[in-house]
Amino acid sequence: MKKIYKAHILYTKERSRFEVLENGYVAVGADGRVTGVAADVASLADEDAEVVDFGDRLLIPAMNDLHVHAAQYRNQGISAGDRKSQNQKELKNYKIEGLKN
Repeated sequence: MKKIYKAHILYTKERSRFEVLENGYVAVGADGRVTGVAADVASLADEDAEVVDFGDRLLIPAMNDLHVHAAQYRNQGISAGDRKSQNQKELKNYKIEGLKN
């Protein structure tokens, strides 16, 4: 189901800078991808979309897990299936960072 979220939106139009859209709207398609960001809901209106109001909360669309250890950085972009085959290497990297299983 398509959804439109209302909140204070922190997003990037350009890679080098963040923008804040107070009381803005983010449209998300049925596939979970952001389809638009706008100051008014009419710009994103879709009669099938559910509107969810987060009030004064901050919404950061399309952000990923920011909890990354130094040893995992080189594995970015590898799918979960591929990462399973690297289990032994990862365990070694965790031990290098001083983490225990």
